[in-house]
Amino acid sequence: MPDPEHLAHRTAAARSGQHESGKVERSANVLWPGKVLYGAMMLYLVAAVGLLTAILEVTTGLGVGANAPAFLAFTMPWYVATFSVFTGLFAYMAVSQRSTGFAVLGAIFGILSFGFYGTNTLLSLVALGLIMMPRTRRARDAALTHQKAPDKPISSSLLMLTAGVVTLIWGIAIMFGLVGFEPYIQPAWLFGGLSALVGVIAIAAAGGLAQEKATDAAIGAGVLVILTFSLYVVGPALALGAIGLAFLERRGERHGVQTRG
Repeated sequence: MPDPEHLAHRTAAARSGQHESGKVERSANVLWPGKVLYGAMMLYLVAAVGLLTAILEVTTGLGVGANAPAFLAFTMPWYVATFSVFTGLFAYMAVSQRSTGFAVLGAIFGILSFGFYGTNTLLSLVALGLIMMPRTRRARDAALTHQKAPDKPISSSLLMLTAGVVTLIWGIAIMFGLVGFEPYIQPAWLFGGLSALVGVIAIAAAGGLAQEKATDAAIGAGVLVILTFSLYVVGPALALGAIGLAFLERRGERHGVQTRG
C-alpha cells in the first residue's frame, strides 16, 4: 500500500510543476508596448556599433585627425567595448523577459558607452525615448505586442536609422578634421558635408520604412550611405541590412498582390 506521505509529496510536486509550467506559458504571452520592443532592439544595434568602434580603434586607430580634442581621441577603446557589452546584455534581458526596466538600464549603459564621437550616446537617447514613450501617452495609443522581434519594416527602419546617425556623425567628423579619413571626393570638407546630408536623408527614410512607405527612396538612401563609407564598414553594413529587408518586404507585398489577383 502506498505511503500517504509519499503520495502527498508527489501531488504537491505535480501541482508545483503545473504552476511553473503555467507561469512559463503565461510569460510567453505577456503583452508589452511595441515602442519598448523597438527601443530594446535598437540597443542591440547600439552595442554592435560600439563594439565595432572599439575593434576599429584597436586595429586601425580610426585615423583620428590632429584636430581632434584629446578627450575624444579614443584612448579608451576598452571602455567603449565594456559599456557596449552591458548594453547588449540588458537589451537581451529586456527582450527575453519583456522588461521595460532592463531596457532602461540598457539605454543608460548605451548613453555612457559614447562610441564614435557620441554615436552610441545619440542612438541610446533615441532608444530611451522610444522605451519611455508609452509611459507618457494614453494606454489606448500604446500598441501592445507579445513578439520578441519586430517585423521586417520596423527592422529595416531601425537599421536605416542607425546607419543614418552613424553617417551624420561621420560626415561632421570629416568636415571638422576630427578623423583622418582620405575621401575620394576633395576637398574633405565637401565630402564630409555631403556625407552628413546623406545621414539626414537616411534618418528621414527610416520613418518611411517604418510606415511601409517610400521603399524605393529608402533603398536609394541606403545606397548613398554605402558610398560614404561611414565608419569604414559599419554604416554600409547597416545600410545593406536595411536594403535587404526592404527588398524582402516589397517582394512579399508583390507576391501577396499576385496571389489575390
